[in-house]
Amino acid sequence: MKDRQPLHPGRVKMTPVAGQENTFDMVMADEPTEAGDAPVKVNLLKDQTAALFGQGGDAVVDDVLHLLGNYIPTKYGLLIIRCTDAAGNPAAGTVTVSPAVEGSNFIIIGDRGYFSALVTPGTYTITAGAATIFEKLTVYTPSVTVRFGEPVIASVTAERVEHGEVDFTADITIAIPSWLTSIDLFGVGGGASGYSSIDNTSGTGGAGGHTTTLLNQNVAGKTLNIKIGAGGASSVSKYGTSSKASNAGGETSVTISGGSKILTANGGKPRSSSSLISDGGSGGGGYPTQTGSGTMSSAVGGSDGAAGTGQSAGNGQGSTTRKFGDPNGTLYAGGGAGASILSGNTYLGTPGSGGGAAYAHYYGTGSPPVTGKIHKGTDGQTYGSGGGACITSLKVADWDYDYKPECHSGAGKQGLVSIRW
Repeated sequence: MKDRQPLHPGRVKMTPVAGQENTFDMVMADEPTEAGDAPVKVNLLKDQTAALFGQGGDAVVDDVLHLLGNYIPTKYGLLIIRCTDAAGNPAAGTVTVSPAVEGSNFIIIGDRGYFSALVTPGTYTITAGAATIFEKLTVYTPSVTVRFGEPVIASVTAERVEHGEVDFTADITIAIPSWLTSIDLFGVGGGASGYSSIDNTSGTGGAGGHTTTLLNQNVAGKTLNIKIGAGGASSVSKYGTSSKASNAGGETSVTISGGSKILTANGGKPRSSSSLISDGGSGGGGYPTQTGSGTMSSAVGGSDGAAGTGQSAGNGQGSTTRKFGDPNGTLYAGGGAGASILSGNTYLGTPGSGGGAAYAHYYGTGSPPVTGKIHKGTDGQTYGSGGGACITSLKVADWDYDYKPECHSGAGKQGLVSIRW
C-alpha cells in the first residue's frame, strides 16, 4: 500500500451545513503530493483472499495473520473444509475427518460455511455427516493431502432433499428452509392409562390419544417448536387403597417460534371410575358383561378412531387415526382393553390395534396369595395408544397380611409428530 504524502498534514476544510446549527461538512485540505491507498476492505483483506484460508467475508486481517504465523514456519499445513449450497452460498453441516483434527473426528461447519484448522501434514479422509433434515451433504474431495506450509481446501455441498418424511418422538425445535413452501403435519396425543382396582370386579382400558392432520402448510423460513405428549402413567391400586382412576395422556403440539400454535392433538381422557365414559382418538375398551348363561358381551378397544365396545366403553374421535389420514397410513392411537370378574371367573377384553392388554385375577375363599405381589396390565404398544386395565377381586380375610398386593394398569404410549414434504 502507498502512504499519503500531504504538504499540510492534518489540514481540513469545514463548511457549515445549511439549516443545521453547529453541523459541518469536512474534507481534507492537506494538498497531498501522493494520495496513497485508502485503508478500506478491498485494500486490506479481499473476500477471495480470506477464502483461501477458510475465512468468511467478516474476517479481519489478524485472522489470516494468525494462521500464517503458525503454518508458514513449516510446522503445520492448513486444512480448510468449505460447505456451500447448490447456489454457492455458505451452508452449515457436519463431517467426520480421519485422522482426528483438534482432538476430534467430528467436525461442525457453522453457518459461515467453513472450518479451518492447523494440522500435521498428511492425508485426511472426509466423510459427509448431516446437514439438516431437509438437506444432504455431498463431499466432492473425500481425500486431501496437507503439506508443510500450504493450505488445502476440501469442498462439501449441501443439497436439497426435495421429498421426505420424518417422525419426531421427543421435544425438538426445527427450522424449515425458505425454499420449502408446503409441508404436511401429523400429530398424535399421548394415550391414557387403564383403570386399576384391587377389590373391584370390572375396569376399562385407556383411551388412545387424538390425532390431527394438517396438509399443505406454508411455514417456509419459520422455526417450529414440537412438543410430544407423554403417555398417561400407570395407575396403581395397592392393598387397602381400593381403585385408582386412569391417568390422562399429554397434549402434542406444534408452535411457530414466537407465534401461534398451528397443531394440537389432545391426549386420551382418563376415567375417574369404571362407570364414567372417557374418550380419545380411539375409545378405551369397556369390560365384558354376562348376557346369558355362559355368554359374555364383546369388549374391544377402539381402533382407527372408533369407540370401544363393552360396558362403559370410551368414545373415539370418529375419524381415522392413520398417519396423515391416508387409508394405508400407519395406524396409531388404539384403545386399551378392559376386564371383568364374574362368578369367580376372569374375563379379558381385547385391545384395539396397538392398545394395551388387560390383566385380571380372582381370589376366592381359601385361595392362597400368588407368588409376587405386583399384577400388571400391558402398556400401550403403538404411539398414542391406551394401556390395559388391571383388576383383582379378593376378600381381605383370604390374604396373608404380610402379602400386600398391587395392581398396576398399563401405561399409555407417548405421542408423535410427523412431517412430510
